[in-house]
Amino acid sequence: MQEDPTKIPPGAMPRSIDVVLRNEFTEKGQPGDICEVIGYLCVLPELSSMLKPGEKTQLTTRSIETRGLGQTEGGISGLKGIRDLSYKLVFTAINIKVENNQFD
Repeated sequence: MQEDPTKIPPGAMPRSIDVVLRNEFTEKGQPGDICEVIGYLCVLPELSSMLKPGEKTQLTTRSIETRGLGQTEGGISGLKGIRDLSYKLVFTAINIKVENNQFD
């Protein structure tokens, strides 16, 4: 989603953010529409920066443990050699209202 170019000062670049739409909301907005979106801001790690070139993404579960209530671990350990993560801001939409549909 991109900021409305008519509402920014002349010569300024419009800001943009990725918006996650789910279910029936995916068909509501089209490129060029002016929309009002209600939702929340999320921070997602950029997994591509963690992978080596040519490496495929794979999820593996080796064991599942259950714990009783009140039992906790003592923090995070064993992170030697892990690269710094970079993060990306994403807006998760709960509702979207199209104010100016280009195709109607």
